Amino acid sequence: MANPFILGWIPADVPICNRDDETADLLAKAKGAANVTMFSPRRFGKTTLAQRTQASLAKEGWITIYVDLTGVTSVEDVASRIATDTYAAIHAAANLSEKAKRALGDLITSYSVTFSAPLLPQPIEIGVQKVSKKLKGIELLNSTMRDLGNLIQKQKGKVHICLDEFQEISEIAECLQVEGIMRKHIQEHKAPYIFAGSRRRVLLAMFTDRKRPFYRSGFLIELHPLPAEKLVGYIVGRFDSQKKKCPQTVAQKIADVSEGHPYYAQKIAYGVFEATLKVATEKMVGEAYERALKDESYLFTADIKGLPVGQISLIKEIAKAPGSNLFSKEFLADTGLLPGTIHKGMAKLLNLDLVEQNEEKQGFVHDPLFREWLRRMDVGRA
Repeated sequence: MANPFILGWIPADVPICNRDDETADLLAKAKGAANVTMFSPRRFGKTTLAQRTQASLAKEGWITIYVDLTGVTSVEDVASRIATDTYAAIHAAANLSEKAKRALGDLITSYSVTFSAPLLPQPIEIGVQKVSKKLKGIELLNSTMRDLGNLIQKQKGKVHICLDEFQEISEIAECLQVEGIMRKHIQEHKAPYIFAGSRRRVLLAMFTDRKRPFYRSGFLIELHPLPAEKLVGYIVGRFDSQKKKCPQTVAQKIADVSEGHPYYAQKIAYGVFEATLKVATEKMVGEAYERALKDESYLFTADIKGLPVGQISLIKEIAKAPGSNLFSKEFLADTGLLPGTIHKGMAKLLNLDLVEQNEEKQGFVHDPLFREWLRRMDVGRA
């Protein structure tokens, strides 16, 4: 019996919880040639929504290009990923490598393309390499974006592009030049883009700072936690689909401990389903929660690796006392932290999107399992 709670990428034909409005909005904006900046904490389903939007467009004859910019290290890296995924998208639309080559023609002139076909049903792999050593850095990106524009023009605008983890380009030394070149071409492309990212503070700065090239260049869409009532109904329904029963009280417990976080709700429900023979129990929820917390501990350890002890102490104190005014006499007395340490530490933690801070200087750790892990953590071991 297949577990109906899928971890990771969820196929377009598998139900997801309560994202119909967001999906419809993304589709409408794509067809209206509008750009969208989509942001949320990590693993809230941005990639799933973007890819479902593109799957719907592909059924209507659009070419859809999905580019993951996670960990880009240079301008050439950005250009290469765009070029590689453009070829891959055309190949998917044309279905055969030769057709893909003919469809693209001589548009991307700065790269050579190789196609290899492993044993079916493995997909054909596409490799992209620079042809000319003379084109590099900004020149290469400029050429790549120009050629992408030629493709869009050839397809009469029915091209949709998603640049996932777009904020990562801000880590490149020439980031403002990269943003400027990309904005210039994207304005001319007359094709809808989704700019998605999980480092919300960094991504929003790119689109809300009037000194940045992408200032006010699209709609802002934030993904929120799943409403408890919708999540409960979804969990009960997914259990029913596999002839198992999850009482509403048990589904509510999953919604409560996950705080509506889509990935954690899915992961805890996955564990409960695995443990259920006929009827799920609240005890199973607690056990699945502990397993999820243990699994995630490796990621959490990586998140704080390299942080100074003072910043680790700060984030732990925020987890222990969410909503505290970080500069109040009570917080300073209870934690023993200095205002300067807090000010400097928050700048770093906010940039990493590990914490939130409102206008009242109250601090929060938005990730519910990370918060619990921090509460249990021994600072001396970090």
